[in-house]
Amino acid sequence: DLGVLSLCDVVLNHTAFDSDWLANHPESTYNPGNSPHLIKAVILDLGFRWLSNYVQNGFFDLPNPVTTIAHVHKIFDFFRHQMLPKLYLWEYYAIDVEKAKKEFSDYLASNSFKLNTNGVKHSFANTDERVQFLEQYGLEQIEVHLPPKIKVSVVAQMYSDLPNPLGELQVDLDRLNVPKYLAYDDDIDNAIRNAANGVIYERVSDFGPRVNGGKVFQQRKQNNIFF
Repeated sequence: DLGVLSLCDVVLNHTAFDSDWLANHPESTYNPGNSPHLIKAVILDLGFRWLSNYVQNGFFDLPNPVTTIAHVHKIFDFFRHQMLPKLYLWEYYAIDVEKAKKEFSDYLASNSFKLNTNGVKHSFANTDERVQFLEQYGLEQIEVHLPPKIKVSVVAQMYSDLPNPLGELQVDLDRLNVPKYLAYDDDIDNAIRNAANGVIYERVSDFGPRVNGGKVFQQRKQNNIFF
């Protein structure tokens, strides 16, 4: 009668993380069981939950309510410097050099190792060649949710006849880890920035809802959680 057309867009597979549907049927959504590549995200999500609990209870002199940009910076600086290192997320990006050296040393000392000069090119003129070969053939990551590790049998063929095999391996693995740590730093920077911006919008910003006057409590966590 009024000449108005009404449209309704229904997306049946969208729901809240805490809905009864997902509580009763967790297999209906992404989870660490059916999507193990998300384990890093789950760990980070748990870290933000712990951070919210610290803020809620006033631990470590963290501000509550959260009403200023300075409050947000203080909270996420605490997370970055005090909490993040304890999550060990870097392990999902970079090679554990000390562990790799021990595996290499143990393999050389075992009866499994025999230098095969007709197989893998085991001696390289410089570290650039070795690092390139390591990247292509000397690493394995069986599942995307597991930390990368060396293929010790390949590495043994490459380094066993060098003058200082353990020292050369450490130098090369450290070089190989540089872009991996840069990728980790970039992901973490984005995650913390996004989480902080969410808090700023919800609790501080003039154009946001200013939820509960910035107060963080059990029923209203500091950050939205995903798992």
